[in-house]
Amino acid sequence: MAEGRTYFEGETINQTLSGARLNVLLTMTLPSDPEGYHSVLVSLMDITDRKRAEQEIAVQRARFQQLFENAPLGIAVVDQYDNIQDINKAFESIFQYRAEEVFGLPVNETIVPEIRDNEASSLSVATLAGASVQKETVRKRKDGSLVPVQIYGVPINLDGETVGAYGMYVDISDRKHKEEKLEYISTHDTLTGLFNRAYFETVMARLENDQAFPVSIMVADVDGLKNINDRLGHAAGDRLLRDAARLLKKAFRASDVTARIGGDEFAALLPGADEAAASHALERVTHILKGYNSDHDEFPIHISIGMATSTRRISLTKLMQQADQRMYREKAAKKARKA
Repeated sequence: MAEGRTYFEGETINQTLSGARLNVLLTMTLPSDPEGYHSVLVSLMDITDRKRAEQEIAVQRARFQQLFENAPLGIAVVDQYDNIQDINKAFESIFQYRAEEVFGLPVNETIVPEIRDNEASSLSVATLAGASVQKETVRKRKDGSLVPVQIYGVPINLDGETVGAYGMYVDISDRKHKEEKLEYISTHDTLTGLFNRAYFETVMARLENDQAFPVSIMVADVDGLKNINDRLGHAAGDRLLRDAARLLKKAFRASDVTARIGGDEFAALLPGADEAAASHALERVTHILKGYNSDHDEFPIHISIGMATSTRRISLTKLMQQADQRMYREKAAKKARKA
């Protein structure tokens, strides 16, 4: 056995005379002895504080890892170059990727739709420059579908330097769906699915404020609804209204605002429509109604219509009144012909 060498070094637990337990570093060395005597030098170093610190670090690491893995929001850890270093289970669930599929990939090239490139780049630049950011936007799943998310970007700092960031994502699909449903209910008639009067008047006011001329307005009234309700019941009347709404909507452009503004009253707002365009719209309504009635001669739909057009600044409320008056004149003329 060579002298002057350390033959054992390891950590162990010792107990003091008072009963306290200490973590110690045990070292055994065979010292050089010119007299030829053999001895062993045993040294003990108290490393209790170091072991306590190591244990605390291990606990903190375990806490972070479990929080990271089980957090209900998707988390991606990126380095200072915005490349993904790790993702958690919620991120995998939201975006359909496994960790091994995205490791080392730029996060923006992985989950950002092309139309959001500039937005995503600005968020990354700000976060990696040391700022915390948040944004409600959309991101892209593995299959290419879009998911609405709330994003939180938080820098990772070490010794005063940003060395990466956390990108945290909350799937807000349910919330957006509820918001859209509430918005739909607030702007649409529940029976027919057309826009309601409040929305119609909002668009009318906006067009008037923007001086968006020419503009045409149609007002229509379903003939004989009261008679249908009295003879066949309100369910039959409701079916009649739904069919009338469907036919009217079919006759107008996607840019036109077709609304139910009363019990048996409908209206259509035609932005950019001059008298010729309004006349064509009336022809489409007449043609569609004629086709429907030829197939439903037992319960035909008859509608009285009035149309008014303006090519200059005018109160659209007055323009609608003009259309309303023309509709009633047509209704009166129908009754006179039946008499």
